[in-house]
Amino acid sequence: MKTLRQTWLHERGVSISVFTVIAVGALLIAGGLAMDGAAAAQAHRRAEAAAAQVARVGADAGAAFRLAGADGGPAALQAARLTAANYPGIEFEMRMSGGQVAVYTTARVDTTFLQFIGIRSLTVSGYASAALIPTPPG
Repeated sequence: MKTLRQTWLHERGVSISVFTVIAVGALLIAGGLAMDGAAAAQAHRRAEAAAAQVARVGADAGAAFRLAGADGGPAALQAARLTAANYPGIEFEMRMSGGQVAVYTTARVDTTFLQFIGIRSLTVSGYASAALIPTPPG
């Protein structure tokens, strides 16, 4: 026959084991979400940086035309498209309006831990615009 002390210790040990399993599981889930979230944040920063670079190149390419009073849109968009080719895995959409080059980016990042709940990838986006603003003389 077990004493009250032996029974209490046995029940206490079981409750600590259950708590440990739940706590470790929660920590693994939180760590996995943090890893997938960090990968998505890094992909977002890359998409934003790519959009900014492509917009700057486009605005620079159209600058000479705009300063001469001509439409620099085709040259700006062509330069932007050529620069966008340097960023594999990122989709670009470029628009030209009034001397301003707007660039929208979309990228996908594969998940690691979110796959266990059916989320295979996350989509991130970026945006940047650049325009030539001539400085008035004087």
